[in-house]
Amino acid sequence: MNKSRIYETINGLQIEYAEPDPKLARFLAKVERAIEDQSVNYVQMLALAFSEENPLMQPSPLGGAMATKETVSHPVYRVLNDMLERKHLTARGADVSRLAAGYTLTVTQAAEKIGAHESTIRKAIREGRLACWVKNGQHYLHPKWLAQFQLATEKSRIMAEEPSRTRTAGNR
Repeated sequence: MNKSRIYETINGLQIEYAEPDPKLARFLAKVERAIEDQSVNYVQMLALAFSEENPLMQPSPLGGAMATKETVSHPVYRVLNDMLERKHLTARGADVSRLAAGYTLTVTQAAEKIGAHESTIRKAIREGRLACWVKNGQHYLHPKWLAQFQLATEKSRIMAEEPSRTRTAGNR
């Protein structure tokens, strides 16, 4: 039986991932210690997270390490990004409850506002394309991020339609 871990992000989402191999587990523990260590600043955290020491990173042809498509799709990569965000917010002295207060739209309200189906909104949240905050077990969205998501979605749709418009116009 494979063990798994569940990590709760700063905004209340849960990331489930397989029990990491010993090397990755040691690296995660090191990052967790660095988050708590007041002498380690955000820039140092970034350097650590994206270093060759991170087992998820791949060697870069230019030297150092780089994230690949496989790296970015790994759930532990999302965990690391959340850890970095926690350090960044702490360094800025940000009030997390104040940040959460801006997320006011339910999934239903968000879908109605942009004329989309709720499943579209939920899928975007799951895929990390739309930020949300979980409050009392319910997803809430920020109007600003919803508007940006709507613009990006419309732009993608237009770009996808553009080649067919060009071909149609050229055939006249």
